[in-house]
Amino acid sequence: MKALSTDAPNELEALLLRLVRDAVARFSAGLRASTIELDRGYRFERGPDEHFRARPTRKLIPATMAALFSSPDYERCISSLKADPVVGPHLGQLVGCRETLVRLEPDNVILTLIDAMVNDEGDYVFTEERFWKKWRELTAFFKASEIAHTSIAPLPHLTSSSFPVRVGRNLTIDALTADEVTRCQQIGLFRAAFHRTSFPVIHKDFAVGVRRITLSPKVMGGWPARST
Repeated sequence: MKALSTDAPNELEALLLRLVRDAVARFSAGLRASTIELDRGYRFERGPDEHFRARPTRKLIPATMAALFSSPDYERCISSLKADPVVGPHLGQLVGCRETLVRLEPDNVILTLIDAMVNDEGDYVFTEERFWKKWRELTAFFKASEIAHTSIAPLPHLTSSSFPVRVGRNLTIDALTADEVTRCQQIGLFRAAFHRTSFPVIHKDFAVGVRRITLSPKVMGGWPARST
């Protein structure tokens, strides 16, 4: 499949591309042989009837993945990520915004690219299209000076024929996305119903809420000091 990138990949991108392609081939073979341990979960997806149904998901456990990185490109990728003038300053420290910080390591970048190779059937299949799409998302994050922070407050059974409804500069009432529905269910804001099938269902009328999106300055290295 043709890559989305219009420019020739630089050295770091070429290394990542080869490493991810090689790793996905190894993981796919290991999954077929049942030698790879997976972290199993689920996410809700919107169906043709607009209701949300749970779909099993699976992700490679980082410890298992690290043991499979026998490619000579692996250490070169780690070194190149650390040396990159845009990516490198983010690694080995807490990164995020005032609301949320996570520690970023070179492996996180590689794992994110590999997990982006999971197709709709839950299989690891490498395509350059998915690789470049995820890499562009990552580079946009690394280059950004601000991070969008989204807050959701569910409003079940609220209906409108004209979603989204803007009620403020950063505030809208809207149908929730599949990711937002999944998160709301995981933290207990939604309770999935079991219909005639064994798969939990969240009715579309429940999947409505207030969405607030704010931009916060990117924080690197730890929690910012509070102003007095």
